[in-house]
Amino acid sequence: MNPVTIAELKRLGANFNKIHRIVNVFYSNSEESTKALSEGLKKNSFSDFEFEELASAEDGNSNSLECVKSIVPELDTINKMTDMCVRLALENDCDYDGWYTEPVMD
Repeated sequence: MNPVTIAELKRLGANFNKIHRIVNVFYSNSEESTKALSEGLKKNSFSDFEFEELASAEDGNSNSLECVKSIVPELDTINKMTDMCVRLALENDCDYDGWYTEPVMD
C-alpha cells in the first residue's frame, strides 16, 4: 500500500521536500502490550502518543495507540518506518494498522 499512498500524496500536490507528520496506528488487547510498544517506538524517535481504551471491538483489541514520526515521505523511508512498526507490533503482541498523513503543500 505504501506506493499507492505515496502516489496519491503526489497527485494531491504534497511537497516532498518538506517534513510530514506521519501518524501510525496500532491496536492491542492489553495496556501492558501498548505500554511496551510505546517504549520501543519512543526509542525510535516516534512522538505525540495518543492512547485510547476502546469500548468494545470485534477483533478483541481493546486499546488503540497513535503516534507520529516526522519525516519526508519518500517511499524508501516510509517502507523502513512501516517495517519497523510491524516488527515492534509483533514483538509486543500488538497489531499495526498502518499510517496516514495530511499532505504538506508548498
